[in-house]
Amino acid sequence: MAEDGDEEEVKGAEAVESWYNALGLPKPFTAPRRLSEGVWRPDLRLVQLTTNKGQWFKTMGFSHGKEEFYHVEEAVFLADQALLRILHHDVELSLAQVFRLLSEGGVPLDHYIAYAHLTRLGFILARTRLPLHEGQSPAAAEDRTPRVLFDVWKAQKKGFKKSQVDSLRPDFRLCVVGQSDPPPSPAHIRYGLSPSKSLVVH
Repeated sequence: MAEDGDEEEVKGAEAVESWYNALGLPKPFTAPRRLSEGVWRPDLRLVQLTTNKGQWFKTMGFSHGKEEFYHVEEAVFLADQALLRILHHDVELSLAQVFRLLSEGGVPLDHYIAYAHLTRLGFILARTRLPLHEGQSPAAAEDRTPRVLFDVWKAQKKGFKKSQVDSLRPDFRLCVVGQSDPPPSPAHIRYGLSPSKSLVVH
């Protein structure tokens, strides 16, 4: 793993610790025999599943041929819930190291916090399939234009299948806006809303 990203790692570990402490919750535990396992692929910025257990892959991740992958935010969430072990160079990553994957995978911490909060509430989230605005690059660090990040379906959406995300209309779309970011314009909101009911701004 890269040596940079220490600040993001510390922020992620502290955020997790404070979240559990504030709510007075014990940290999740899953018996090792019930854990899924995956390998961090820095070349793809994805976690490739090697052992898949549980029901989470029904609403998360994607398949490419015979291989199964989780996006960074999905993998970090499952690791935080003690449902997924992530290895790199045959060594299991600590939770603090797992949170460093967010910066390595290009996912800002505030985007992850919004994703994790809604997922804990039972919503189903998938990276949006909306096209980018002309000239907008998802990897441009200096790009502060708000954009829709996730398509969101209500908790326990009846009949939801991951394979239907291209045709199943989301109930909401999620746009994360920081305090230093410009707010979405009315035109941007109308663009992000179509064809869904609402745009969530965090």
